Amino acid sequence: MKYTTSHEWVEDESGGRMGITAYAAEAMGDIVFVEFLVAEGDRVEAGQAIAEVESVKSSAQAYAPSEGFVEELNRYVVDDPSLVNADAEGEGHLLILSGLKAEGLMDEETYQTFCENEG
Repeated sequence: MKYTTSHEWVEDESGGRMGITAYAAEAMGDIVFVEFLVAEGDRVEAGQAIAEVESVKSSAQAYAPSEGFVEELNRYVVDDPSLVNADAEGEGHLLILSGLKAEGLMDEETYQTFCENEG
């Protein structure tokens, strides 16, 4: 997996499932609402807001890690937002992206160091 400094993950630099990281989900607390700001088939730009995620403590947007295309939205997280807390980097993913031109994303070790130094 690859990671962004705004706490999103994507399976591979070329695409795949993506969502907010477990670190971000834990920091937000119990997630109660997910709304997509894009539709299947949309082209997205790096840093474009793709979803609104709300918890009992806060609200945040999830951003595209790179330019690419939205292949599929994970509508299960709309019906059951707690999936993001339960498995943020698995069944709680937000969507599937393809055709990414991602460069400069962090690997897992670099992301862990980033999180440790963020606090």
